Amino acid sequence: MGVKENRQVSITKNIYVPIANLDWNKTLVQKVWLKEFGYVMAAKMVVTDDDIRYVVTNDLSLTDIDTLRKHNDHRWNIETFHRGLKQTTGVEKCYSTLERSQRNRIFASFVAFVKLESTRLRDGVSWYEQKAVYARMGIQFALSA
Repeated sequence: MGVKENRQVSITKNIYVPIANLDWNKTLVQKVWLKEFGYVMAAKMVVTDDDIRYVVTNDLSLTDIDTLRKHNDHRWNIETFHRGLKQTTGVEKCYSTLERSQRNRIFASFVAFVKLESTRLRDGVSWYEQKAVYARMGIQFALSA
């Protein structure tokens, strides 16, 4: 997960410093104690010269920056998927208390999202533009009736 640059970590027991103040000159991945959590692997990821991000993982075997970056990229793809699913299909707006109805809503949302994604890959039109087109069509239909 990403952490803010002022998140408190410790290399020496009970001496906490912001993660940005660690000595990142030696290595870009360090095992640290994350305050109120425990041991994690912390990494400094330089995206551009002026964009630095700090990430932590509880997988202590990720000591290589390239492997950790791949894991972080995979995590980000999952985050993007969930954000897109929620914002474009309304999957979270199911107010039914019946399990079957909730499953049907989730399934229908996934089917709609797969359709949006296939159109995005084929035509290069974002999920949000597709949603806006359908909304405009619905409004035109309602106004013409």
